[in-house]
Amino acid sequence: MEVKAGMPADASKEALQEAVTYANFRTITYKALVTTGLVLDKVIDELDLSQSADELAEHVTALSALDTTVIEIIVSWPNARGAADVANSIARHTVDELSEFGGAVSIDLVQVSDASAAKAPAVPNPALSLGLAVFAALWLALGWLVARHWFVSRHTGSLESA
Repeated sequence: MEVKAGMPADASKEALQEAVTYANFRTITYKALVTTGLVLDKVIDELDLSQSADELAEHVTALSALDTTVIEIIVSWPNARGAADVANSIARHTVDELSEFGGAVSIDLVQVSDASAAKAPAVPNPALSLGLAVFAALWLALGWLVARHWFVSRHTGSLESA
C-alpha cells in the first residue's frame, strides 16, 4: 500500500514538504494499525476465519522502509493462496478504514498491487549457505594462523633473550 498526501495544486513548497513529512508519520501509524482488530476483525468476517484478531496478527507482518510511504504486508499462512487472500483483504480494509479526507491535508491509501500466491515455499538456498560457511571457515582459519604466528613469535623471542 502507499500513503499519499493530497494538497492543492497551488500549495507552497513548504506546505508540500510538510505534507510529505505528515505522510511519512502516517505511514508509521498505519503500519502499526494493520495488525490490530480495527482492520483484522473485518478481514476475519470477510474470509470467515475461525481465528481472533490477535491470533491472525501473529501471521501478519507490516513493513515500511524509513522515509518512505509504502507499507508492505507479509502473511505467513499454511497455503500460498490463503496467504494472498489474507494479504489482499488486509490491504482493502486498511484502505477503507484509514483513508482520511478533508482538512488541510488529505491522506489517501492506495493498494499498489494485489498479493499473489507464492509458487514455492520459502526455503534456504543450499548453495548460498554452503558458500557462506566455506567463506566463514576460511576467515576463521586465517585468524587462527595469524594468532598462532603472533603467539609463537612472541614467545620464541622471549626465550632467545633469556
